[in-house]
Amino acid sequence: MTLTAPREVCVGQPFTWDVFLVNRSDKARKLAILVIPKRQAGDHQSHTSRASGSSAAVGQRRGIDHADAVLNENRLYGLQKSNSKDAVQIVCLSTDVRIGNLNPGFCHNTELKFLPLSKGVLQLEMVRVVDVLRNETIDIRDLPEIVAEERTPDEREAS
Repeated sequence: MTLTAPREVCVGQPFTWDVFLVNRSDKARKLAILVIPKRQAGDHQSHTSRASGSSAAVGQRRGIDHADAVLNENRLYGLQKSNSKDAVQIVCLSTDVRIGNLNPGFCHNTELKFLPLSKGVLQLEMVRVVDVLRNETIDIRDLPEIVAEERTPDEREAS
């Protein structure tokens, strides 16, 4: 797989990556391409197990007819407030890229479309290629570097 991308882009202007795939295996492949965004520092949250019970049993113990909330409102508000600081830098506009039967030795060219939302060096976690017939995945982490710049007022008037 080869990715070709522009070195510099403008904030708010969509751009594309050219994706060139070659099936070097001896089997036909049916592929899907997924773009995985870069995780923010606060995205890694652990799951805590809690005792479960049916909603009827919970309601009967307390004399009410509904189950407890899954998450305390104060905790939920705190999570939302802390995550609002981590703005999304780049959005992939190509949500479902699927490549039909790619026979052995054949190649395919497609595009991934992105929208930069902030200036600076923008990063993606990886591009995942999934063989949907065999449920095999390949993660590509060596991705092109994207530098997004704000457009000047003169450049905005020209377009």
